[in-house]
Amino acid sequence: MLETIVKEGIVIPIGNHTGKTIVLASDHRGFGLKQLLLKYVTELHFTSIDVGTCSEERCDYPDYAALLGKYISEHPFDHVGIAICRSGNGVGIVTGKFTGVYAVHCHTSHPDAFFARKHNNSNVLLLGALGLSGEAAKSIVNVWLRTPFYGGPQDEVYLNRYVKTVKIEKEIMAKSL
Repeated sequence: MLETIVKEGIVIPIGNHTGKTIVLASDHRGFGLKQLLLKYVTELHFTSIDVGTCSEERCDYPDYAALLGKYISEHPFDHVGIAICRSGNGVGIVTGKFTGVYAVHCHTSHPDAFFARKHNNSNVLLLGALGLSGEAAKSIVNVWLRTPFYGGPQDEVYLNRYVKTVKIEKEIMAKSL
């Protein structure tokens, strides 16, 4: 069940990602890892959407990262994303261009995934396929999906930082219109 909290007029999704649809995207370098993670999130009882690529044939990461970014931007409360390329950097640059997308790169550790959720309320997980084993990736995904954002007053500092981030984004968007 989707939980939200309102602070300074901003509706903020809180809790973990349970019950949300997972949108996955990759380029050809991340295809194999994406396929493994599609199966894994299904085993965890999540609904998933694969926006491509559909093979290991060479392709351009911006095409698929943009599909994921657009999807998350248009469904900010009930969808989250996992984007994969060779390093995780390219897909991060593209997904970060979309309003409401808070993408984080988690390399090889659980603390990366834990703090990406607990402190930053990330809604897109970026993974680099180069050097990341399937088991490590599954472990990172599990922590990221299960870690909640905002558990009460003890997390107020993180909530306040998130609100500041949203306000900065809104200010930038207003200037670009």
